[in-house]
Amino acid sequence: MLRRCTLNDFFGGTYATHMGIDLDERTGLPVYEGLVDFNGELTDPIELILSLPYIEDTGERMAIADRLAWIADEYCFGINLYQNCTGIWENRATTAGLPYEDAIDEYHQFMPVPETDDPEFANIVNLNWGFSGYIKMISLYPQEGNK
Repeated sequence: MLRRCTLNDFFGGTYATHMGIDLDERTGLPVYEGLVDFNGELTDPIELILSLPYIEDTGERMAIADRLAWIADEYCFGINLYQNCTGIWENRATTAGLPYEDAIDEYHQFMPVPETDDPEFANIVNLNWGFSGYIKMISLYPQEGNK
């Protein structure tokens, strides 16, 4: 089943405001002017997304998704490099075992995104697993003075 919420988030949610798309003063929705799909037809992504709940035909829904995916790719509105990971916040006074713990201050706590061949890559990914959830419980531990 085609999920409306993902398309709505991209074209109508915070992505649009972060990309600087103008908003309609009356509705608060983004206004996309001059967008054409792969057939050269003028296309309003918001209009298409708002029509999805009322369309039962799977083929018609997929055709809309195809148009919207092509538009997103063709116009390259933005690249979200961190779609599948979250930030993590740990109290370093009480927590130990963070990957590259000795470099955190050097980067002012904004650690670089690791390459996939980085020896700590799996540990960094695990910190973000499940929205900073349970996986980190097996890799982090209390500081010596906090046991």
